[in-house]
Formats: sequence, C-alpha cells, structure tokens
Amino acid sequence: MTGEQSPHLSGDKVAPPRLKAIRALQFYALLLACAWIVSAVCVSFYWVEEDFVADLHTESRLLEKEVNYVLSSVEQSLHQAEQLSTTLSFDRTILALAKNAAKQTIDLDALDLADRQSYVLNLPGAATVNTLFAQLAQHVETNQIFAQDKHGYCIGTSNSELKNSCLGYNYFNRDYFQKAKQTGSGRQFAIGKVVPTPSF
Repeated sequence: MTGEQSPHLSGDKVAPPRLKAIRALQFYALLLACAWIVSAVCVSFYWVEEDFVADLHTESRLLEKEVNYVLSSVEQSLHQAEQLSTTLSFDRTILALAKNAAKQTIDLDALDLADRQSYVLNLPGAATVNTLFAQLAQHVETNQIFAQDKHGYCIGTSNSELKNSCLGYNYFNRDYFQKAKQTGSGRQFAIGKVVPTPSF
C-alpha cells in the first residue's frame, strides 16, 4: 500500500459534475413550452372568436327575421283595425246608438262609474251594438272593439259582459280620440285605462 488515498476513501467532498449544458437545455425547453402554450391560447382564442362572431351573425339574422315578421303582423293588424273602424262607422245600428247617446241630457260626469255603466248599457240600441262588437271581435281575433260618444265616453264594447269592460270610462284626453275628432282617424300606442297592458 502506498501513502496515497483513493478519492473515494478520503473525507474530502467530491465536487458535483457541472450541468450547465443540461440546465440550458431545460431553460430552452421551458421557454419553448411557454411559447407553445401562448400560441395555443392565441389560436384557440382566434377560433373561439371566429365561432362567436359567426354565431352572432346567425342570431342577428334570425332576430331580424323575427322583428320583420312581428312588424309585418302588427302593421297588418293595424290596417285591419282601421278598415274595420271605417266600415263600422257606416253601420246604422252604431250610428243610431251614437245619436241616442247625443240626445241624452244627463251629465255623465256627475255619475259614478257603476251608474255610468248601467246608464250606457240601457241606452236604446246598446245591446245590439255590444252583441255585434262581440261577434266581430271573435271573428277577426281582436282583443276589443268599442265605440265612444262625442264626449269620449265608451258607450259600446265587445267586452260589455266583463267586469273590466271600458263601458262608462272617458277617453276624451287620449291622443287618438283628439286626432280622430280633428281628422276623422287616429291611432295611439298606450297603456290601457281599464286593463293596464300596452296596446294600439
């Protein structure tokens, strides 16, 4: 045996091997992975955005068709209502009811609603007009048909048998009534006076 000791047997610490090359490879691999993830996210976002835009265009076209259909339906209904109103303005039973209401000297403003309703229901010709309106409303699928006297009071309606009928109510301040008095025809979109729903 010589006086020299084996490096493995000595108590001195052995220096670890240098791994600079391996660490550099790990860094580049991590950098490449991050770049790939960012690229994948960007591409995914692009495709998701493309799909979203395509879906949005499809929904917009469907919505536009629905809106056009509703507008066409509303316009058709309004035209039908105006034609019906014009036709009914020549009906003898309705003209007779309007004349009978105009002949009355009683002040409807002085009566409460229940008395006004009883009064207009008993006007000569009111029952005939109410029946006519009820039949027409069912036939043309209209929510309500009603007639007003020159002061704006409802004197006949297709809903005369219902508790929430417009009989006896005054519509003098409604824009459509004022315009009809001035020009012969009027229309308005408003909240119902008796039934609080939006309507023409």
